[in-house]
Amino acid sequence: MEALVIVVVLIVVAAGGLTFATIRAGGPRPLMERLRLRGRDETGISRRAGDVPRGEEEREVWRSFERQIASAERRGDPELAARLRRESETFEEAWRAQRLLRGKAPVPPADGMTSHELSATAARELRDLLDRSRLLVNLSREDWNHRGHAYFAVNDAPRAAEAYGKAL
Repeated sequence: MEALVIVVVLIVVAAGGLTFATIRAGGPRPLMERLRLRGRDETGISRRAGDVPRGEEEREVWRSFERQIASAERRGDPELAARLRRESETFEEAWRAQRLLRGKAPVPPADGMTSHELSATAARELRDLLDRSRLLVNLSREDWNHRGHAYFAVNDAPRAAEAYGKAL
């Protein structure tokens, strides 16, 4: 009998704690949003194995999305908030591709006249990373250099020149 009372008390305490947390969070939706963000780092961006620290450009994009999503929720516009979340996920994927590109873009040869001889798989992977990260326009000088190296490696000289120009 005592065990049953203890179980009932624990259930009541847990339910009260959950109710308190829900009320304090502003309702069930904000509580679910906080729980969804738990796996994210201090910038609010989800962490995956192998992710590297994010640059200021990436953090600023994320903060902008978070402000816009919060504003849409305050105005009671769930469709806009959902669209902005999908958009932020697209940008997050673009940043992930850009981080991968940093480690995979080969440095051009010293003579600067010949391109790399990449395997078809490596060239396809570089093109895929370039395509996935293309929507990023506010990149650091180093990232533009990496993009230029990658475009050069896949024999896309006009885009390589454009990326190197943006790096300058």
